[in-house]
Amino acid sequence: MKTDGLFFLDVLSIMPENNTYIYIQASDAISEKFLLLTSATDEPALRQAKCDKKTKKVLKDEVSNNDITDFFQYISIKHNGKTLFEGFDGLEYGVFSKDFIIPNWFCMKYEQDDRYTTSLDW
Repeated sequence: MKTDGLFFLDVLSIMPENNTYIYIQASDAISEKFLLLTSATDEPALRQAKCDKKTKKVLKDEVSNNDITDFFQYISIKHNGKTLFEGFDGLEYGVFSKDFIIPNWFCMKYEQDDRYTTSLDW
């Protein structure tokens, strides 16, 4: 697994599970397990999944075994309709909501590599 996969898994690990949804735009080459885990949205390019224990486990397995983050063009994680995180280009980097509290361990692990920023607007 590449470090991009680890970044994605760490982002998932700090997201709340209640009323949280993951929206992913991915290339057509993504795995069938991912497609079964997600459902279509009104936006044809995006698929969605609840951010719960089951989803996190399947995504962890898919990232670890198939490195699926390479297929991600865009990801958005929303809690109660409010965007908490957006990631881009295989999750090489991402943006957190200004209202999201990023755990210290996450900051220590990723801020020196400029892997994320915090939005000034949302």
